[in-house]
Amino acid sequence: MSSLKIYIHPNFSPKITAILYDLHELQKVEKYEIIKWQNLDEAEIDLKTSIFLMTDKEKKGLSVSTLKHYESGYRIVACKLPKTKLDFFELGMSVLRVWPFIIEKSTDEDFLFTFKYGGKRLSGVKIKKI
Repeated sequence: MSSLKIYIHPNFSPKITAILYDLHELQKVEKYEIIKWQNLDEAEIDLKTSIFLMTDKEKKGLSVSTLKHYESGYRIVACKLPKTKLDFFELGMSVLRVWPFIIEKSTDEDFLFTFKYGGKRLSGVKIKKI
């Protein structure tokens, strides 16, 4: 069985990505691989065995970028960021609080979740099909 690849968007501090990478380096059997989501050949990414952690600053709903990625088959976890006053320590703590839930939900096929900056839980997103 191949490992689940979790791609971290560059909007997250490199230190947050490094913490998650170091945490998963402790695995005895590699089930999860942390990858910086930057300069990748998207044709080589297996969307069924990948999750994409990204940021979203849309006040209500999700940004066009987040929705387009989801519609293209990406399995998305979007962190809803405030428009101003971003504290990377709080962002890192938010990611660590929801990390166990991201891992738990990683087997879901239809995968679009959000969590709030400063939040403690994942929220599923329902997309209306037209």
